[in-house]
Amino acid sequence: MSKINNIDPPFEKWMKSKYVLPTIPFGLLTLVIGILNFAGYRLGDFLPKLGDSVEQFSLSQIFSFLNLIFALFVVLVSVNKFKISNEKDENTDAEKDYFKYLSLKKGSLFSETNSKEDWLNFKKSVNKTVHQFTWFWVLIWVSYFLLYFLLTVDLNSRIFPTFLNNMGSLMFVFLFMTMTVSTSKMKWYSWIKFVLIIFSISFLEYLFSGNERNQIYFGVLSGLFGGLAFAAFVGSIDSKFVNFPIWIIMTLYLYAAIQPFYLMIEYHVQLKLELSLVEEIKSIIFGLVLLLKIVMYWAVTWILRTNRLLYAIFEEGSLNYQREINFQNFNTLVETTESKLN
Repeated sequence: MSKINNIDPPFEKWMKSKYVLPTIPFGLLTLVIGILNFAGYRLGDFLPKLGDSVEQFSLSQIFSFLNLIFALFVVLVSVNKFKISNEKDENTDAEKDYFKYLSLKKGSLFSETNSKEDWLNFKKSVNKTVHQFTWFWVLIWVSYFLLYFLLTVDLNSRIFPTFLNNMGSLMFVFLFMTMTVSTSKMKWYSWIKFVLIIFSISFLEYLFSGNERNQIYFGVLSGLFGGLAFAAFVGSIDSKFVNFPIWIIMTLYLYAAIQPFYLMIEYHVQLKLELSLVEEIKSIIFGLVLLLKIVMYWAVTWILRTNRLLYAIFEEGSLNYQREINFQNFNTLVETTESKLN
C-alpha cells in the first residue's frame, strides 16, 4: 500500500503519464480543425474522395462528435482507476505514525482519542467518500456522452439535452458535496431526492415548452445552475492539500464562465441571431469546451490516480471536526480592534 500522504507525482510529471498521453490527439485534432477552418479550409479540401459526404457536416457537428468520443473514452478509463486506503482491520506501522500525527493536531478528530476503532472507521468513511466522488465523476461523463449523442444526431428537441445538461450539473454539485460536507453516511435515497428535483423541473419545462418566453426562462436557469455547480466544484478541489498548479484552476473557472453562452446557441431564434453567427459561435464553444474538458480530465484523474484526493479528504476531515471551536478560541485569545482606511 502506498503511504497515505504520498502526494507524488507532481502535475508536470503526471502530464507524461499513460493516462494523459491518449488525450493529446483529441486536443491536437480540435486545434488543427479549428485553425484550418479559420483559415478558410474545409475537410473536403483534404479528403476529396469523400466529397459532399464530408461537406454536409458542419464544424459544430464535428466538434460535437469529438466530444462524444472523448466522453466515451473517459467513461471507459475512469472505472476502477482510483486510490483508496487499506481497509483491513489493522494498522500498518506507517498508518500508526500518521494517526499519531493527526492526534497531535489540537482540535482535530483524533486529538482526544487514541482508539484503533476510531481510526479504522475514519479510513472506511474516507474510502466511501472517494467511491462516491468517483461514481459521480463517471456519471458526469455518461451524461456528457448522451448529451453529445443527441447533439450529434441533431435531435429537434431542447428538453432532452437540457435535462442531460442539468443532470451533469447536478453531478458536479454532488462532487462539491463530497469534498465539503460529510456524505459518507448518506444513503442512496438521500441522493435520489435531488435527481427527482431535476426530473420535476424537466417535466415543468415540457409542460410549458409551448411558450418561447418560458423556454428562455428555463434555459437561463439551466445555464446559471451549470455555471454555479461547476464553479462550486472547482472551488472545492482547489485545496492546499491538493495543490493544483494555478493555471489548472484558472482554466477550469473559464469552463464555468462560458456556460451562459449555450443560451445564444439554444435560443438563437428567440434572440433573433443570424444563423451564420450562431453556427460560428456554436463551433467555437464546442471546440473550446472539448479542450477544457481535456484539462478537467487531467486534473481529476491526477487526484484520483495519485493519493492527492485521499490525502485531502483525510486532512480536511480531521481539520473540520472542531473548526468552530477553534475559531471561538481564536476570538478569546487574540485581541482585535476595529480600524478604517484613511
